Amino acid sequence: MKFVVFILFALTAIGGCPRIGAGPAEKVVIPAGERAFYPRFDASGEQLLLTAENYRGLKLLNLATGRLVTVSEEEGAGYHPLITGDGQAVVFVEHAYRDHLRYSRLVSYSLGDGQVRELQPLSRRVPLPVPAGSDVLVADGERLKSAGTLRSDAHPEEAVAVVIEEQQLVLYRNGERKIISPYPEESYIWPSLSPDGKRIVAYAMGKGVFVCDLQGRIEYEGGSLEAPVWAGNRLLAGMVTADDGHQIIRSEVRILDTENREQERISPEGIIALYPTVSLSTGRIAWHTPEGEIYIQKYILKK
Repeated sequence: MKFVVFILFALTAIGGCPRIGAGPAEKVVIPAGERAFYPRFDASGEQLLLTAENYRGLKLLNLATGRLVTVSEEEGAGYHPLITGDGQAVVFVEHAYRDHLRYSRLVSYSLGDGQVRELQPLSRRVPLPVPAGSDVLVADGERLKSAGTLRSDAHPEEAVAVVIEEQQLVLYRNGERKIISPYPEESYIWPSLSPDGKRIVAYAMGKGVFVCDLQGRIEYEGGSLEAPVWAGNRLLAGMVTADDGHQIIRSEVRILDTENREQERISPEGIIALYPTVSLSTGRIAWHTPEGEIYIQKYILKK
């Protein structure tokens, strides 16, 4: 593969059965020596969205060709962008300041012709986009709406999404909005639905990572695994960090098995590995370092 520079460690198999297997960490070549952070795979697993350390700007890297395309240069564009399931567009939020107040707008970028389209104009509150098959939805007016049309009837009523609103965990399902409180009085971050749409993973600020069903009943508690993402219906990927009170001094990417409650480091020892993202279609994980380097590695659940 053209994006591979070197291999940091050989294929790892954690003993026992079933167990998680992890491949070598491969450094991605970033054109022009640019620094890149917070990678996000597209549905095919062959492209990565990249941004700056402060989320300013957004670029798309083709892993096969090494081609890097600028999607946006605006502030906030790199925070939670999404590529539609059909691979035709990137949907994201841009920020602007007026009279010392921050305003946001929802934008789409066509990967076919590079055209930029404003989906929702600047306002004080713009919801983040959430994936739903080949569509991208936004939670607006207590309903899920298509990001492209902002119509609540532009997608199937059975669409399901989980979001954070005012630090609370909110589930949109069957045309209804429901606040879920697995831990009363807690605040939540990093929510997402399992690939089969049956479970929710999120992080409670005073409790740590957890998995619950769509009614909010806790099924699994995983401690200090931060920025959790699904790596299948059974596996989670995330990071475990340590800091000195000012900055992160250690961080490793781990995969956690919610069935047998085991977890294992897969990132190389001695490297600060941050904010993993998963491609379910290719079985790969990408993450970044504080220096703005991107690494990719394969993972499997051994039977």
